[in-house]
Amino acid sequence: MLITNVKAYAVIHDLERALRAFISSTLGAQIGDGWWDLAPQLIIDRAAGRKAADQLEQGSDIEIDDDIEYTDLTDLWEILRNRDFRDFFDPSMPAQLAAADDVVSKIKSYRDTVMHNRVLTTAGLDDLVDSVRNLGSKVPILELGFATDLDRIERDELHQTLKWNELRGARRLAKPGRELNNLPAPDFDDFIGRRKQLEEVSKRLRSKYFPIVSIDGVGGVGKSALAYTAAERVWHSPEHRFTALVYLSAKSTKLTTGGLASIAPTLTTYESVLDAIISVTSGDDGLDYKLEKKDELVAGLLSSEPILLILDNLEAVTDERVIQLILEWEYPGKVLITSRRRLGEIERVIHLPEMPDQEAMALARHVARSASLVSLAKAPDEDVKRLVRRAGNIPLAIKWTVGKAALGQSLEEVTREVDQPESEILEFCFREVVDGLSADALKILTCMPLFFETPTQGEIVAATGLDRDRFSRAMQEELVLSSLVAPVIRSGESGEPETAYSTLPLTRAFAEGLLRKDRKQELEFSRRIARFRQMVSEQHVGGRRLKYSLVNVPAKTDLGRIAAFQAIAAGETYRRGDPASAREQFREAHQTDTSVAGVLLLWASMEDSQGDHRRADELMVKASEIDQDDPKTWATWGRMRKQSQDLDAAQAYFERAVSLDQEYFWSRFQLSTILSWKGEFQASLDHNEICAGIRESQDDRANYKELVSVGRAECLRRWADEIVRHGGDTEEALTKLHEALEIAQSLVGQSSDAKSELLYHEIEHCIGAAHYLSWNPDEAKKHFEAALFEPPVREKERHLNAETHWRLAQIAKAADDLDAASGHISRAVSLAKDSAWQRMRAFEMEIDQAKAGG
Repeated sequence: MLITNVKAYAVIHDLERALRAFISSTLGAQIGDGWWDLAPQLIIDRAAGRKAADQLEQGSDIEIDDDIEYTDLTDLWEILRNRDFRDFFDPSMPAQLAAADDVVSKIKSYRDTVMHNRVLTTAGLDDLVDSVRNLGSKVPILELGFATDLDRIERDELHQTLKWNELRGARRLAKPGRELNNLPAPDFDDFIGRRKQLEEVSKRLRSKYFPIVSIDGVGGVGKSALAYTAAERVWHSPEHRFTALVYLSAKSTKLTTGGLASIAPTLTTYESVLDAIISVTSGDDGLDYKLEKKDELVAGLLSSEPILLILDNLEAVTDERVIQLILEWEYPGKVLITSRRRLGEIERVIHLPEMPDQEAMALARHVARSASLVSLAKAPDEDVKRLVRRAGNIPLAIKWTVGKAALGQSLEEVTREVDQPESEILEFCFREVVDGLSADALKILTCMPLFFETPTQGEIVAATGLDRDRFSRAMQEELVLSSLVAPVIRSGESGEPETAYSTLPLTRAFAEGLLRKDRKQELEFSRRIARFRQMVSEQHVGGRRLKYSLVNVPAKTDLGRIAAFQAIAAGETYRRGDPASAREQFREAHQTDTSVAGVLLLWASMEDSQGDHRRADELMVKASEIDQDDPKTWATWGRMRKQSQDLDAAQAYFERAVSLDQEYFWSRFQLSTILSWKGEFQASLDHNEICAGIRESQDDRANYKELVSVGRAECLRRWADEIVRHGGDTEEALTKLHEALEIAQSLVGQSSDAKSELLYHEIEHCIGAAHYLSWNPDEAKKHFEAALFEPPVREKERHLNAETHWRLAQIAKAADDLDAASGHISRAVSLAKDSAWQRMRAFEMEIDQAKAGG
């Protein structure tokens, strides 16, 4: 089947070469050598991009200088039909080209098949040859003039026509196994931005670790495009190890400027996955086989061949057998998933946030040029920035917005429509995932727009009336995993870290639509929030002015002190729930004395709490320019970036704060935490040790000492977990875990905090797991038993007990103690949920069968 692709490549190559020759000779004679500079800018940019990529791959000394050599059939046809060049061609040509559009569309589809390495059938090759002949008859003025070559290809005299290995790209097509993929033609033009995430996904696919890689994010953020581009990039990479690539998508709708349109999903059931794997690897669709036979064939293929399986839009799949296949993946290949929801802790998750401003603006201009919307393509940066921010910096929303504008709507009308609660873009991005939420999760999401700043757990619990366990379950297992809500760590009023919950602007707009539909619930939420705020006000009314005193807003002049008091009043206004008025007061305070950086810090903190991170950054830039040597400025900025999960920037800001004040405990502690999250464990522990020394020398409160201890134990646990997951030295991991265990034991004895007790049990479980992996069952059993909560009360305790009982059941079964195994697995099943329950229930059935057989 590969030879058909090579023949088709020859046909397309000759067609494109003939079109280039005709265009160059005609326009060169009429306009001169500079005609290329008059071509559409999008075509010039695409050719330049391909040339740069070719230089990167082949070396800077490539022989091709003429940029038109880097055009494809789509580009060439656009040049021929471009109205700016129409007068330089024969007057009869526009009519001929219009008559040939349908033929060219067919040839383009065959070109996509060939260039994306999907197998072209013999019938497809015949149709391609006929289409090219037909093109020559419809547009005779092009003088394609290679009918003889077409005859040779049909007679299989391939070697007489072209030297295949000298054709650019032919080597890639001819490599063994490269035809074993079913990548469809992409449904996007060019991949804009996302280079950091693209490199990370590509690296994970090339790595021998992380067999399951998941891209998550809200709808429309570009997960599918990222997965497709990364897969194609790895597939065409000479060092990749995959023998086949199987691509399936569960998407059943797509968003167009005309509304929602239905499309046929290729990923529907477990059996559809089996059929695709069989079809791609063997050319046999397997439709006549029974399910048992398909299972057997695919199990053999997956266990013997490194296959890359891509499952797009996984959250739309209702067949639990597909999920089970992923959860039990123990094959040499990899699974790449795109989903708005996470599976749990089995996959390496790469979160795809909204686009940065510059990338979003580049995308908007690119789409505008493609749609011939010149006014937007050349609009000032501020106008384009305003448009993309209104679209939430979400790629699909940006494309939809520009597409609407191209159909004749004004930009003002389109931007006003994009985040309306009933808009098509919101329905497309959120409806499917929201419809799958539980009543508790839906209640939490619906109440979020009522908060002026990112609410804490206590505030949301007060508004919804849920208890803390139900809140935690709905928030962590549904809203966070589906990327509808993001947890952010910030400093609370006492100076200690607290978790708040933020939403993207488009998510908030959709939630507002949900809220408007239930007026009774909205009133109930508002009543509960007002009551909660009144209670907080009564408890803290005496401490507020202390917090916003001149110690935190230092000023040296009378005018500066007036500005500081104005900023304090603005903070009070904001806390009363009036951010608009607070914003005006902050602006007035800054105008009173522009040299007081503390005013800008408070203002930036408010904007960041409101979710306007870009405005907060602008204010922080101004504050840093006023006083570059104030560590509080950089610490405040670091906290903001940490809340938005930009860990690299947060690290840089906290490092700056620490360099300015070596004894600044909070900045160094935050830096230690970030380094631990990023896997830089030794550096994290070094900073943690310095933190301990700072607090000891300052004889500070015991809870800070406890905070340092928890940080060290958590870092050691993460480090050990990383060692074990990567197949490292188990003894080294155990050494770190035992040190963490000693810290946790001391914390449990000194503190009544449930988090310290949970940490102790989690470390015991990790030690048991390390012994289990190196198969030291007696030690593993001892530590697993110590990890059990008796009884488990909170959700995390129940989850930990379920996993621990499951491991104890496996140890007991290996020792032929079926009664003990049965007891442990029964308790595990009673505590487990969802996919974990299915896994444990299957093991319970194995034990029951073993007991019955005995």
